[in-house]
Amino acid sequence: YLASPPVFLVADGMGGHRFGDRASSATARSFATLIAADHPTSVSAVISAMQESHRKVVELAGDEQAGTTLTGIAVVEEPGDLHARWMAFNIGDSRVYAFGDESGLTQISVDHSAVQELIDEGAISRDEAENHPERNVITRALGSGPLPDPDVWLFPIEGEQRFLICSDGLTKELSDARIAEIVA
Repeated sequence: YLASPPVFLVADGMGGHRFGDRASSATARSFATLIAADHPTSVSAVISAMQESHRKVVELAGDEQAGTTLTGIAVVEEPGDLHARWMAFNIGDSRVYAFGDESGLTQISVDHSAVQELIDEGAISRDEAENHPERNVITRALGSGPLPDPDVWLFPIEGEQRFLICSDGLTKELSDARIAEIVA
């Protein structure tokens, strides 16, 4: 993980692959090295850090398979912007949630997984996904194949905002309702 303004992220090494722990550490280090601390970064800098992370994971794996998911949030500002914004980003099945006293827990990111695709197609329900035999199959990760397209969301910074950035190690153990109770 990295929790150093302006970037907050979780990289979760793929459990079925050797070097998963090294892949996630390399990803966090890439971001720490490439993003200047204590002032907004840019969308292009975050994308460049993802590209560099992917390159490092591929390099460290050599002939072995290694991979990591990546999700997080960053404060970004582009030339001409009047105000900085939040940028949420995701590759894999780790998640970003927003939490508000009124709105509760809201998932921002979208899982890149086989079961999410089945949910999107209407083939299974969210409840069925929790016990589906392919619930651990992800469709995008850093380090496997060509650099996958990340999902990116930009939204305004407004008042007090709280986010939860977590791996599937949390979301596979606790329901969103239980996570919301704990965060509250």
